Amino acid sequence: MKQITIQIPESNYIFFMELLKNLPFIKRIDNGNVEILDNFQQAIKEINAVKKGTLEARNARDLVNEL
Repeated sequence: MKQITIQIPESNYIFFMELLKNLPFIKRIDNGNVEILDNFQQAIKEINAVKKGTLEARNARDLVNEL
């Protein structure tokens, strides 16, 4: 098996990772703490959408109950 290292623009990262996850010949994606960063980026996008009114905010109690 071969391994490669690439650098891509931050703005294309999420798209690129989703693309890799859907390729049948990719056996492992070692992204370390990158997944945590992805989760924070997604959370920021959702917060901005709530502020714009394009996404409804969740009740904090429901969030705690889900955990």
